[in-house]
Amino acid sequence: MACASFFPEEEERPFVDREEFIQAFYNALETIKEKEAKILVYHGIAGIGKTRLRREISKIIEKYNDSNRNFRIYNESNSNFHILCATVDFETEEFRQSDKFLEILRDQFQGEYGIKFHTFDFAHALYWKKVNPRITLCKENDSEDNIFTHLLDIGDDLSNIGGIFNPVNVSIKMAKLIKRLPDSYREWELKNRDKISRLIHMEAAEIKRQLYLYWAYDLREYLQKNSESAVIFIDSYEALWGNDRSLASLSSKDEWLRKEIQTLLSSSCLWILCGQESPRWAEDSNTEKAIWGNSIERHEIKGLPEEHARNLLKHSDVLENNIQTAIISGSEGVPYYLDLSIDLYRIELMPKSFKML
Repeated sequence: MACASFFPEEEERPFVDREEFIQAFYNALETIKEKEAKILVYHGIAGIGKTRLRREISKIIEKYNDSNRNFRIYNESNSNFHILCATVDFETEEFRQSDKFLEILRDQFQGEYGIKFHTFDFAHALYWKKVNPRITLCKENDSEDNIFTHLLDIGDDLSNIGGIFNPVNVSIKMAKLIKRLPDSYREWELKNRDKISRLIHMEAAEIKRQLYLYWAYDLREYLQKNSESAVIFIDSYEALWGNDRSLASLSSKDEWLRKEIQTLLSSSCLWILCGQESPRWAEDSNTEKAIWGNSIERHEIKGLPEEHARNLLKHSDVLENNIQTAIISGSEGVPYYLDLSIDLYRIELMPKSFKML
């Protein structure tokens, strides 16, 4: 005899009373259509529905890109406007480091949309080679995805890597690898020889500090070339601080994130930050205000009004008026606690408890 699960099957409940925040997203899209950047901040207490809002916005983008039914935005040539999308959740501690943050975004944009981050990949591989000169960076077979690590592994002298795409006076193994390079690498090398040369002569620490500039350069080049825009979600923003809430850390913990977002302020990029707290950007000094201008738009998410909370409970078959009232009062309209109450009600714990109220 099969045992019934104590926990009810997970279901996605209606998304209600968030029209204001969805409309803010649509308005922001109109802004980035004009080749500007925008930062939307959705903040509120834990369980208030920030992550659910982020997922709903992602669905809107997905539906738009798939069928173009939800809304239509045109660029200057009146062709369909494509929206790229990526997400990083700082709940994962590893993602709170600048270089890992950039790698995650690179992997998503590259895997989903085929964007090549040649400059960032070269800078990142070069940094690791300078830090670990005696360690082989890549142990797998030659492939396009790790071409720079192979070239740096093969090269005996980093000072001579500037001509990596010119198969003259190089080893047989490197010449063989260069011969197999796609045209996109050759085009990139011709366009960026000065950057490559400067990178090669930089110290490892300096390369690491500037990795975000090379990542932003690659993304900006792609967006401009293809007349597209990007939406980047950052969830659990407050997790950047961990348990360190000292005054000294308030403006230092997210300094690297500020710089990376500022680098793309003149591009068609929409950043959406979700967290329990709103960033203090543009509040610390007049210089900060001048940098950010009107690009930051803040929205506080609060509990559901009673009408919407009752509709949610009715949709979930919580029909007793006294139980609805007790749940709404106890949850204060916070979606997480409403969902938890519904789950408990369905396993027949709540009806018995609330009949006593």
